[in-house]
Amino acid sequence: EDLTKSIAVLKERYPGVNSTDFNHHVAFLEVVLAMQKADYVKVKEVCLKQIALLESEKFYPRPYVRSFLLQLISVSISTEDFYSGEIAIKKFLSLIPVGSRAWFRTQQLYTQLAITTDQYSLSANLIRKVIEHKNYKGLAEAVKERIILLKAYVFWLGAIGKIADRGENFKSFRLAKFLNSVPDFAKDRQGLNIPVLIAQALWLLHRKKFEKVRERLNALKRYSDRYLKNNKGTVRTYYFLKAFCQLADSNFHRNGFLRKSEKNLKLLNQHPRSKDEQNVEVEIIPYERLYDLVVEQLDLRLH
Repeated sequence: EDLTKSIAVLKERYPGVNSTDFNHHVAFLEVVLAMQKADYVKVKEVCLKQIALLESEKFYPRPYVRSFLLQLISVSISTEDFYSGEIAIKKFLSLIPVGSRAWFRTQQLYTQLAITTDQYSLSANLIRKVIEHKNYKGLAEAVKERIILLKAYVFWLGAIGKIADRGENFKSFRLAKFLNSVPDFAKDRQGLNIPVLIAQALWLLHRKKFEKVRERLNALKRYSDRYLKNNKGTVRTYYFLKAFCQLADSNFHRNGFLRKSEKNLKLLNQHPRSKDEQNVEVEIIPYERLYDLVVEQLDLRLH
């Protein structure tokens, strides 16, 4: 409501102003408002219009174009729109130096988009490209940690047979090192440790380390009950974790898991990903598809 009033006041107070800075400011407020309402059609409409207007000028601030492109990329990940997202990413990459921090960040988002939209082979190519770049070692640890997390998911997908093996040894992932990279719960209120713990549980399940899977599930359950239960913005993550944690209660038996997790899976399905407020970087593999992948890993034995 405050943003709506602010936009209306600006347009009313400065009806004759048509400068690049003013138009960018108003348009970006419109984008923020549309994002708050999860009106992604409006976000795309405003961003594409502003990019076209900016590029029609002989000289224009490239950061303004990049800011709208980033919004388009974020929306494309949320709505699982690979085509629009890839166009925005490639345009963004054309505006920045290869090997810069922005380049690594964009490649990270590209990998996220590829995983989200089932372009698993592409995600493997992108991860390899990033890690093999000469500037990778010089990145800040926080940036590298995010890339390693995406690598954990990509290599897990490869290890369970979802990526054609072209010589990559996906099962060689350094799990022991990754298992020690659990962030401090007390310092993380945004849920960015959730995909870490989920990935650890997925790898342990793949390697049939069932007791260690239980440890990760217990950690996820504690975190979920403490921080996510009453948070409307993380409702999808909450219901997925409630379902996922039934792995332990069902002793990793496929039919038992399907039965015990059914209620929370239905609740998850009532909250489409495109309408959720959760940060797109938390839900790396859309939860409905991740659930199906987990079921595939189970058998009809108690463990």
